[in-house]
Amino acid sequence: MISKFGAGLGLGLGSGGGSLLLTETKAYIAAMTIKPTANQAKAINARIKGLLPVWSKLVRMYFFDIHNEQAARINVVNPTLIATNTNLSHTVYVGYPGASGGFIDTGLNASTDATITLDSIHLGAWVTDVPNIATTYLLGAFDGTNMLGIRRTGTGTVKPSVALNCLLGVMREPASGTIDGHIVATRITGGNSIKVWQNKTDLGAIADQSKTAEVNGNIYICNVNGANWPNTGQTKIAHIGINILQADVDIIYDAINNNPITAG
Repeated sequence: MISKFGAGLGLGLGSGGGSLLLTETKAYIAAMTIKPTANQAKAINARIKGLLPVWSKLVRMYFFDIHNEQAARINVVNPTLIATNTNLSHTVYVGYPGASGGFIDTGLNASTDATITLDSIHLGAWVTDVPNIATTYLLGAFDGTNMLGIRRTGTGTVKPSVALNCLLGVMREPASGTIDGHIVATRITGGNSIKVWQNKTDLGAIADQSKTAEVNGNIYICNVNGANWPNTGQTKIAHIGINILQADVDIIYDAINNNPITAG
């Protein structure tokens, strides 16, 4: 939905109200303590417009590469929900560089959320310079028994990978490489397999080693709840949702890649 967005939120949009912004964009900006500039608001609006075809499949979406740390933690698809930051320093227009003991707590527990099921959940993150460390989690949760997450696991050819009790896997990369780009993992609905994409490339599917129960713990970004395997690279965006397909991955990638948020 599109509405006239006036000067009441202090965006500096020309004479006020001349620019058309989506209702979803208006709600997101209204939740920000520091408002974006007019150009930034247009870029945010373009991103959200690009995401509308997959809006119903997103439970959490975060634009970490934004102008302000508080704005980065707002859930774009439901701005009343704001994640918490523990020991991470935000870099404007870049995102969050991970650190040992640092994480973003989404407040989302897959075992209690009414939307997410064991066979439908997807996790995604756009990352850069994730280091060559054997066990590095981009995001996930752990309850002492079961684990949910996207991770890097050592060296080898690029392929999906899981460990015991993982609900979602990620990929390996060459020993000298880093993980870069938009990484998405999901369980194939109704089956025992995991599918992974890197940017728009389908990395294939593998059989899961365990499918016991949804993890009873909040999903963290840049780390895993209950474990200390941080991603010390940069995280630009992150999202959690349901029933994602190749076409949806393409839509998310294009919405972010084609609409950078910059200073000015």
